Amino acid sequence: MDTARTPSQSSSTSRPMRHGTDTRDSDARAASARETFADAPGARLRAHGPTARGTAGDNPDARRTAGKGPGAREAPAARPGATVPADPGSRLCRALNQVLLSLNQVVLGKEQTVRHVLAVLVAGGHVLLEDVPGVGKTTLAVALARLTGLSWRRVQFTPDVLPSDLTGFTLYRRETGDFAYQPGALACNLLLADELNRTSPKTQAALLEAMEERQVTVDGVTRPLPEPFFVVATQNPLGAEGTQPLPHAEADRFMASLSLGYPDRASEMELARSDRLAGRAAGLEAVVGPGEIAEAQRAAEQIFVHQTLLGYAVDLVRATRRAVPGLLALGASPRASIDIVRMARAVAWLAGRDYVVPADVADVFVAAVRHRVVLGPKARAEGLDAEAVLGQVLAAVPVPAPGSKAAAPHGREGRAADAPAALGDNRVGGRAPGGTESPGDTGRVGRRSSRPRRL
Repeated sequence: MDTARTPSQSSSTSRPMRHGTDTRDSDARAASARETFADAPGARLRAHGPTARGTAGDNPDARRTAGKGPGAREAPAARPGATVPADPGSRLCRALNQVLLSLNQVVLGKEQTVRHVLAVLVAGGHVLLEDVPGVGKTTLAVALARLTGLSWRRVQFTPDVLPSDLTGFTLYRRETGDFAYQPGALACNLLLADELNRTSPKTQAALLEAMEERQVTVDGVTRPLPEPFFVVATQNPLGAEGTQPLPHAEADRFMASLSLGYPDRASEMELARSDRLAGRAAGLEAVVGPGEIAEAQRAAEQIFVHQTLLGYAVDLVRATRRAVPGLLALGASPRASIDIVRMARAVAWLAGRDYVVPADVADVFVAAVRHRVVLGPKARAEGLDAEAVLGQVLAAVPVPAPGSKAAAPHGREGRAADAPAALGDNRVGGRAPGGTESPGDTGRVGRRSSRPRRL
């Protein structure tokens, strides 16, 4: 396994990109906002551990505390209940970036998607990979399980898979005269649910309790699942032979929905040149273990999120409920706001920061929301997919800047933004009297106008 590059050189540590905008504009916005979002009151972590603004290489204090050699300073004692300080310059963060490098050597040309999958794991969520067969979905999941040292199981979902195959069952033992519990496929750290939408809705529903509560209940007895517990589900596009759509309630349990897509020409040539790439996942060795993944999840929870950025995440989600009728038949649920913030924290931690910037929120928005919305007839007639519509939403909601109150609490609910949209003729900002949303709102995503409106 080639590990010549250091984590600091990998694409995972670069500043996240915003969909639909110039990367230079996103970089400038993130740089100008950094001081405000990092230095606001309460920005220092609750754990009071050694923190670094940026990576350890950018901060002399962080370099002195990153190791245990001579001159290293002891971290102040943590408050009760704060278990792991979110130290982006820590050995654990560097190890996870090494996992990212190794994944990118197995799945070629899909750096952003791979980074998002790892971010979902660090955030403690689950990921849904939806794409055509043969693009590397299963290879990515297997490689991740081996590099993280997680116990894993693969279930190839077919119409005859039963719920008890997942949750387990009780079996009467004649020699002892009692019933013994036989664990199912869910008794692992990482479950690879291959082609989840090929099985029956009853079996699909068996995952709900495990994904949300991290437990299974069999014959009235509840049993916890191993920690960490991570579901990587793959599904073929709807309309493929033998597929059944996931219930919306179950799709909402996934933190992110990602698509690998076809590789670029150079990556596909590399795949064709080396037939050994297909089996490289089987030969990978663990870089971290389950305990370290759980520690990384606790550390990511300590990443600071400014109140303004909480408002930005909420405004983006609320904007999906205000789209032009026909574009979106159903907007994202409040769980989307929660998962955007959790995933943005993980992205910031992997990037070597102890605080979230606007680019982190924009970076994960489409991945965290695309499977939670339902396209309307207008979008289908125009050939738009969920990613295209959400790109309009992302471009329409103003990005908070240092000192801006655009996404901060306004004292009234339902106000999505104080400024018109920034891309084309699309804008968000209409509101009903009293600040509540209604079907009669104006200023929606997709609205066309010959001149800007003042909101």
